[in-house]
Amino acid sequence: MQNEANLTMLLNKIKVAVVEDNGLARANLRSHLLDMGFTEVNCFSNGRELRSKISIQKPDLLLMDFHLGQNKNGVEVVQELKRDSLIKHSTCIMFITSDRLPLIIGQIVDLHPDALVIKPYTINNLAKNIENSIGLHQYLMPIFELMDDDNYPQALVIVDLLLEQNDHPRKLSSLVKLKARILTKLERYSESAGLYRDILKGSDKIIWAKWGLIQNLFLDHRIEESQLLLHELTESQLTSDKACEWLARIC
Repeated sequence: MQNEANLTMLLNKIKVAVVEDNGLARANLRSHLLDMGFTEVNCFSNGRELRSKISIQKPDLLLMDFHLGQNKNGVEVVQELKRDSLIKHSTCIMFITSDRLPLIIGQIVDLHPDALVIKPYTINNLAKNIENSIGLHQYLMPIFELMDDDNYPQALVIVDLLLEQNDHPRKLSSLVKLKARILTKLERYSESAGLYRDILKGSDKIIWAKWGLIQNLFLDHRIEESQLLLHELTESQLTSDKACEWLARIC
């Protein structure tokens, strides 16, 4: 009961932005969110509408569809908002899409969203994903707030402290992933590459870890090694387009 009360209090404080071009889907999603306990849910049909309001509304949770009609897709919208500092690390981002094409899923995964929900989804599945994402994001919030302030050295200290204290698999995975990103930001490319290699020892199918390794090898001036990995990825339907783009940049 105490946990339910705490969750209700948390949801009441969280401002949500929904970006979905389908009017019926947008209305249904808003209704589900209100039923979950959220009290402030703002909806937009495309990225332009969101951009015009985001500085005022400052959402804590962003639910983004990938396909947005004739407008920029959800990945492009998030990339631009991040570039212009309209979305911060402390913003929880979830993608919702009906598309199962490997290339599109790969684009979404490359953004490191807090969750990806595939349509059609059940209400229970949506609620579980949102609650899990918010819970993990709140746990990592002290680190995100330091990153928002560009205090990456202190963010790394907090990550290391939490890694020593934690044995929860999902939290550990998120902390390691976050540590690798922070090390890259601090230009400690060799250490970051080492973390990504460790992740890939457990499974060589983790695309974001492969991209992280390639990026850090490249930034560490280990060009031939990064090229070799990129050539391997050009054979994959999931990663070929981005791999070719990286190869062109290196050349």
